[in-house]
Amino acid sequence: PEGAPLLRLGCLAGILLGATSGSLHGVAMALRKCAGGSKASYWTQWQWWLGIACDGVAGVLFMASSPFVPAVLLLPVVAVSQMSSGYVIGVCCLGESSSKRAGLGLLCAVLGVVILEGSGQGEAAPAPLSTFFVQWARPQFVL
Repeated sequence: PEGAPLLRLGCLAGILLGATSGSLHGVAMALRKCAGGSKASYWTQWQWWLGIACDGVAGVLFMASSPFVPAVLLLPVVAVSQMSSGYVIGVCCLGESSSKRAGLGLLCAVLGVVILEGSGQGEAAPAPLSTFFVQWARPQFVL
């Protein structure tokens, strides 16, 4: 079909936006953990508010990617990028312990997403953008 290259480019851009969204959510969780720790007034820490802002940007990126990628592909990509970034930040920056079991679990999750991506599940085109935005603006969705 004549629109296939454009559809593939949109799908790739959506997957990249989704992966960025998941990674930002992992960063947000790490920032809030650093600020929250055991402090009773965690909301006074700038790191906690930066984590909230990262979560907001992650949500916007996720919503921006959803019209371009079928949910069956987008959700696993977001979940694995979130787990990966959280794992790496926890081990490298927060000094959390790492285990072979945790590393193997993360590797299996990444391989699962790669296999899912390569299986051709993404060939089903998402709903047209005009339909997506019409559905998004419905009161039932907004509520």
